Amino acid sequence: MRERQWKDRQLARRAPDYPKRNMVLERDLGNLELDKDRIKRSRAMSSDYSFTGYDRGHLNPSSFNCGDGRTATFTLTNAAPMVSCFNRGHWKNWELTLRRFLLNQLSSDGASATAYIVTGTVPNATLRIPQKKSSEEPERVTVPSHVWTAVCYKHHTDDSKSFSFGYMAENQPEQSGINPMSVSDLEYQLSTLYGQLSGTQQTVSIFEDACFGDNNKLDMVKEKFKTKIHMSTAVQTTYRGVKRVIGSQTLIECSPRYSLVTANGERCKDDHPCAKYGYDYYWCYTVSGSWDYCSPPLRGTKAANGKYCRSDRACAKYGSSYMWCYTDDKGNYDKCCTSDDCRSAVNGQTCRSDHKCGYHGYSYLWCYTDYRNNWDYCCKDCAQFKLM
Repeated sequence: MRERQWKDRQLARRAPDYPKRNMVLERDLGNLELDKDRIKRSRAMSSDYSFTGYDRGHLNPSSFNCGDGRTATFTLTNAAPMVSCFNRGHWKNWELTLRRFLLNQLSSDGASATAYIVTGTVPNATLRIPQKKSSEEPERVTVPSHVWTAVCYKHHTDDSKSFSFGYMAENQPEQSGINPMSVSDLEYQLSTLYGQLSGTQQTVSIFEDACFGDNNKLDMVKEKFKTKIHMSTAVQTTYRGVKRVIGSQTLIECSPRYSLVTANGERCKDDHPCAKYGYDYYWCYTVSGSWDYCSPPLRGTKAANGKYCRSDRACAKYGSSYMWCYTDDKGNYDKCCTSDDCRSAVNGQTCRSDHKCGYHGYSYLWCYTDYRNNWDYCCKDCAQFKLM
C-alpha cells in the first residue's frame, strides 16, 4: 500500500499549489480548501467514469490483497475504464480462476514458490471517456482496447517446477475466447499492438527470458484451467445488458439481478443469494444442496433506508471502515447493503433470522444483527413480505 499511496500522492502533488501530502478521499475534497480543477490536470477523477458505461476496472485485483493492501487497490491509478459486462463477467472470472489456480499450486509445492503477476492494458487509439456531448470535459481518460496478464511462477529450489503463462482479452462484452498462452506469444502480440499504436517497431519484454518459458508447462496450465475457462458464460446469465447510445457510440451497461453464481460456477438457490449470513465471507447454498463461496452483487444495491446507489458506483469501502456508495450526482452518499433483500443490513451484515428489515416503530429502516441486541441500518421495508 505504501508504494501505491506514494504514486497517488505524487500525481496529486503535480497539480499547482496542492497543499497536502497525504491521500484524501475524493468525497472529502469539499471539506478542504482544494481546487478539484487543479487536481484534474494531473489525474482522473471518479466523475470521468460517471454515466459512461465503463467501470473503474482494477488492474491489481482487490481479491489478491488483504487489509490495507486491498484498500489501496481502489485508487484511480490502479483503475482502467472497462466495459461493465467485461469487467464483472469475463475478466473477474479469470481473476478468480487465476487466484484459485495459484493458491492450489502454491499449496501443492508446500509454499516453496513465489508468483509474480503483471497486468497491463493496450490503449485504444480513438476511444476516451467521458464521451463527447455527454460531458463539459470530454475525453480525459483513455479506454483500453485490450487487457492482459502475465504470470511468472518461480519455485524456490527446483527450477523444473517453475513456469510462466499469460492471457489477453478484448475490452468488450462478448469474447471469442480467452485462453492461456506462452509469455513469448503474449509479448509478440503486445509488440504488434503497441507497434500499430506508435507506428514504429516495438519490442515488449515482460519477464527476463520469458520466465522459464522453455519448461513446457503450458499444457499443464491449460489442463488445470480447462474446467474454469467457460465459467464466464455461467456468470453472464446473472447480468442483464442495457444498450445506451452516446454520440456515435453504442455502449452495453451491465447490472446484476442477484449474485447467484458461486466461485466454482454453481448456481445459488433462488431464496439464498450471496450474503455473509453471520460470517466474514460471502456464501450461499447451491441448488445441489451444498454451499460455496460467492461474491456480492456490484450494482442494483441500495443504500441505507431505501436509497438506491448511483448506477456507476458499487457499494464498497473506498478507504472507509464501512460500505458506502453515492446516491446522486451531488456528492451525497450513504452506507449501503450488499443486496436488496429482507436480510441485508449495512456494512455487509445480515439481519437476524427472526428480525427482518423494517421500521419497527422508528423513522428509519433497521434490524437486529445478533441475539445480543446489536443492530444496524438496513435497506428495505419487509413488513409486507414473509421471511423465508
